[in-house]
Amino acid sequence: MKLLFATSAAALVLCGAFASPRVLAPASQEPKKGHDEPPTVLEDRMHEIEDALKGLRRSLRDPARTADSLALVAKLQLAAVAAKSEPPRMLPRVPEAERAKFTADYRKEMVHLLDLSLRLELALLDGNAEAATTAFEALRDLEDPAHSKFTEEEK
Repeated sequence: MKLLFATSAAALVLCGAFASPRVLAPASQEPKKGHDEPPTVLEDRMHEIEDALKGLRRSLRDPARTADSLALVAKLQLAAVAAKSEPPRMLPRVPEAERAKFTADYRKEMVHLLDLSLRLELALLDGNAEAATTAFEALRDLEDPAHSKFTEEEK
C-alpha cells in the first residue's frame, strides 16, 4: 500500500512538472496595484523567479544551507522554463515587423537566465562558493536590463 501511495504521489508530481504553464497559474488572480488587468502567467512566473532569488540571497551566505539553495534554484528553473514560452504583455504594442525579433530576443534572454541558473546549480553541487556567488550575481544583474527591454514598467 505504501508503494502504491508513493508511486501515485510521484506520478502526480511529475504531471505537475510537465503541466502547461497556464495550468500552473494560480486560480485567483487579483489585479496588482497600478494594473487594470490581472497579472499574466508570465508575471506570476517572474514573481516566482524573484522570490527564489530573494531566498538565494539569504541561503547562499550559509554553506550549511546548500540543500535550501539547490531547492530554490530548482524553483527558479521551473518558473523560467514556464516563463520563456509566455508572451510578454507588451508584445501586442510592438510593431508587427519587429515582433519576431522581439520574441526571439526575449527567449534568448530567458535561455541566458536558465544557463546562469545551471551554472549556479553546478557550483553548488561542486561546493564552489566563489563560482556560486559569481553565477548568482550574474543572475541578479540580468533583471534591470531585461525589464527595461521587455516590459513597460510604471515610472
